[in-house]
Amino acid sequence: MARRADRAVELAWRERLERQRRSGLSVAAFCRRERVSPPSFYHWRKRLAAADRPLFVPVQVADDAPASAGLEIELPGGAVVRLPAGTSRELVSLAIEAAARAGREEEAC
Repeated sequence: MARRADRAVELAWRERLERQRRSGLSVAAFCRRERVSPPSFYHWRKRLAAADRPLFVPVQVADDAPASAGLEIELPGGAVVRLPAGTSRELVSLAIEAAARAGREEEAC
C-alpha cells in the first residue's frame, strides 16, 4: 500500500503534468518555469501513464471454441494461469486477480 507521502507526490506530479498539457509550453520551457528537471518530468509522465493502463482487457471466447480446450492466460511479468475446461467465470476471475496480485507483490520486493 502506498504511503500518504507517496500519494501526495503522485498527486502533485499528476497536477503538474496536467498544467504542462494545458500550458501549451514545451516540456523544457515548462520545467524551467516549474523549476523541475526535464528527466524528472519524463520519468513521472512515463510512470503515471503505466499506472493508468488497465491490468486486464476484455476477452471474448468464440462460441465454437472446443469445450475440451481449457484456458491458459499469460499475464504481464510472465505468470501463467491454467484452468481446466468448464471452469466458472467467477473462478477464472478470482484466479486472474490472485495471479496479478502475486505479481505486483513480487515486484514490490
